[in-house]
Amino acid sequence: MIREEPESPENAERWLLSYADFITLLMVFFVVLYAMSQIDANKYETLSHSLNAALSGGTGILDSNSGVISPDSGGDSYHLSLSPPSSSTAEEAANATEANQHTAADTSEVQSMEKLEGVLKTYFAEHLLENAASMNIDERGLVISLNDTILFDLGSAEIKSDSRRTVVQVGEALNTLDNYIRVEGHTDNLPIKTAQYASNWELSATRATHVVRLLIDQANVPPQKLSAVGYGEYKPVADNVTTEGRGRNRRVDIILLSGRYNELENIDINR
Repeated sequence: MIREEPESPENAERWLLSYADFITLLMVFFVVLYAMSQIDANKYETLSHSLNAALSGGTGILDSNSGVISPDSGGDSYHLSLSPPSSSTAEEAANATEANQHTAADTSEVQSMEKLEGVLKTYFAEHLLENAASMNIDERGLVISLNDTILFDLGSAEIKSDSRRTVVQVGEALNTLDNYIRVEGHTDNLPIKTAQYASNWELSATRATHVVRLLIDQANVPPQKLSAVGYGEYKPVADNVTTEGRGRNRRVDIILLSGRYNELENIDINR
């Protein structure tokens, strides 16, 4: 008779092996997570940009002197350089270039306005209008202020016949530059209430509109370059207490606006 081997008693400690394997894998997992969290974000971004440029067929920073990715000498393998490209420097250079371009454009525009101002001063002097017209260049552009006494009768918005030519000459001169033109009507603070004009608002706005209409009809200024604004008594340049001050405040300003206003007003001056 063959004697059967007695069965070995079941090992109650086998679960420890599985538990140890699990703990080991868990530890490795956390070590990997920790290692990934220590990656330099700048270096990772540099590598990402380099790979994107290579895969898209562009030269990008691969051909620059930053040495992001370069071949090892004497072999076909590549190594990663940890010197990221100076994107902030490039942005600063681009911003500086753009600023210089704007400065150059602004300087050229101011020079053109100064030349135009000289031409108009000569015209006003030749026609004995120096006391009725003034000019200056400010942040808005070239401002030509015409006293209302040479343009309108008291309380009227109809341009005097002998002054129409003056307005046309100013308009033709301003039209030599491709800038937006704004015509502003101003009054003093003495109230007006007639059947035609209920207040200084209506009077100033109508005067500005009549000047705009004359510039379109006889100075051939494109309508899209023009606007008319009535400020009434609320943009004074002098004290309304004196007669002289009120006389200065009653005016029409024809403003050749700085080129930056073309985009602001959303107009196409070539249309």
